[in-house]
Amino acid sequence: GPVIGPVIGPDPTIRYHDVVYLIDRSGSMVDMFDVVRQEMLLSIAAMTPTDRLRVRFHVVLFADGKPIEKLPHAMTLATDGAKMGLVKFLEPVRAAGKTDPIPAINRAFDALGTGSPGRLAVIHLLTDGVFPDNNAVLKTIRRRNGAGRIRINTILYGNRPPVAEEVMARIAAENGGKYRFISRDE
Repeated sequence: GPVIGPVIGPDPTIRYHDVVYLIDRSGSMVDMFDVVRQEMLLSIAAMTPTDRLRVRFHVVLFADGKPIEKLPHAMTLATDGAKMGLVKFLEPVRAAGKTDPIPAINRAFDALGTGSPGRLAVIHLLTDGVFPDNNAVLKTIRRRNGAGRIRINTILYGNRPPVAEEVMARIAAENGGKYRFISRDE
């Protein structure tokens, strides 16, 4: 199945308005990054804004240091032009470095704000392993999503360390999302 659900959320009747992809691009992702990038692009390609549903997206990639995020650094209407721009932007990106998701988590919430009333917002958080400081990750998300308006779906990809699974499942549970483990073979 698809690694990252398209516009459709855990409940197929839900179509999100605002979707942020928060994706690990640290060195351990090197073998899997091309597949994940491709899946994200397919997911975004499937978004079709209508007058009734103005679907917007943003992409934030984390390793250590400053996250890499698409231009503009904001939610963008999922037009053909924006999708093409994203393909070009992502092309040179490689997986490298250590894992520090916190600056990227903050950027994802900066882009979404506190979530707009009447607009369903989701963050798809994908990583392949353990964060250096799980408590700091949980605290940051709790602080930024206090209103609980933004769902977070979590995807553990390729590896399944129990501590990573526990944290990713907890993030999803606390933020109204779904947790999934996906093996490299799927």
